[in-house]
Amino acid sequence: MDLLTFAHRGEAKAFLKELPFKPLNFAFEGLYQSNDHFLLITGEGVQATSEKLAAVLGAFNEIKQVLNFGVCGSLENKFNEGEIHPIRTCYLEKKSGMEFKSFSTDINNGIDCVSAHQRVLSIDYAKYLSHFAPLVDREVWAIGSVSSLFKKSFYSYKYISDHADGEELCQMVSLKAQEISNTLYNHFLNLNFSEKVKNITPEIKGTHFTISQKRLYNSLIKKIKIKGMGLTEIVNLDKINALPLSPKQKAARILKEMEAALFPFNEKVNLQLKNLIDPCKEQGLKIKLSKSFEQDEIEVSSVVKNDQDLARLIDNLKKFPLNKIQKVFKGQIDV
Repeated sequence: MDLLTFAHRGEAKAFLKELPFKPLNFAFEGLYQSNDHFLLITGEGVQATSEKLAAVLGAFNEIKQVLNFGVCGSLENKFNEGEIHPIRTCYLEKKSGMEFKSFSTDINNGIDCVSAHQRVLSIDYAKYLSHFAPLVDREVWAIGSVSSLFKKSFYSYKYISDHADGEELCQMVSLKAQEISNTLYNHFLNLNFSEKVKNITPEIKGTHFTISQKRLYNSLIKKIKIKGMGLTEIVNLDKINALPLSPKQKAARILKEMEAALFPFNEKVNLQLKNLIDPCKEQGLKIKLSKSFEQDEIEVSSVVKNDQDLARLIDNLKKFPLNKIQKVFKGQIDV
């Protein structure tokens, strides 16, 4: 089994949501297990990471390798925020100077990373660290050190969250945690280590499912099986694949047809609303409805640049089919 490690829970959000991890009763919180993986939240910094990782590797001999995912800062301008890079060699900066030991993964084309003993909050500190590696984090050296001690292979994949130029960006990173975690999870799915994980997601030729689409697909396919139906009975995959659509659009089309088969009344409601709203959109109105139709409020907006636009907007609003739309919300549709 592999062990996935993260410094913070926010980085692991997508993994914990998409995979069947359950918390383990262990010496400390933050350890989870699924059928194929362990997952550990180490906390920030070399000491916390070393202590928790050593405890887990010592307790579970079935762990064969360690895969680290998380954020890092860039010390060079050639790297962009949002990129994910594999780590080649990791170094440690201590308060007293640099540690002479370094640890390397099996990824020869990766990027070097230095683990700093504190957050990088000054330009001078960032410049000093840049002499040793182009990326900086707080934990990866500990991952390499403990993995080496237990003779385990280790790999690390870092999402560049910012340029380490002296600004405190922890709050910004926290606000983007879900986006960062989704990106890390998608990267994980494309690694050779995750073949077993890929089997739980839809593998349909010519399509690409996002994380949210995979979640919806798995939910819908269970409902289809409960009704005793098969996917190919309600969705013509060959026909959809032949359409001039992008892989993501094809995935959306498949989901739409699955929902239409499972919830025919909802499909009628959506079609009725479409027939009422599309003419308004053609007149330049932007229409926003409640997603689940739990409210009969409608948000209408438009761009007005001059008196003619204003007059046109007023005329369009007078013709707006509010009563008909609200009747559809209440289930009064043309059958």
